[in-house]
Amino acid sequence: MRSREQGMKKLECIDLGENHRRGISTTLALLDEVLCGFEQWARGREQRSVLYEERNTLTANQRKRLLAEVDVMRARLLLLRDALGLEGDVQSGRRSKRRAGDLGAVLEPAGATNRAGGEASQALWGSASGVDQDSGP
Repeated sequence: MRSREQGMKKLECIDLGENHRRGISTTLALLDEVLCGFEQWARGREQRSVLYEERNTLTANQRKRLLAEVDVMRARLLLLRDALGLEGDVQSGRRSKRRAGDLGAVLEPAGATNRAGGEASQALWGSASGVDQDSGP
């Protein structure tokens, strides 16, 4: 039986329109980002915070197999990248911060989400953030 790596072939360059190329590139970049998360778990990732905790219960064998799957998927992504003439996407801390900004609408005292459940006490928000709400930045 052939391994998956042996079954992969060099793809010829595929000519696509820019819209198709952009859509495929975005999808594959998201897949690659998910693979990064899988790799972190396989390498023992566990995060702990005040109200959030991860427990990584993967066995050594499961971690090894997961890393092997990630390697196979990345090899396929390389083939697709080269065949489609795609470029990588570099993420910055600023962009990640912008994604986290969506959480601001949930946490903001006057946010629509909070209005649905009633107004939160300004004193509560002030003490939770450590900043007096009336004093400004």
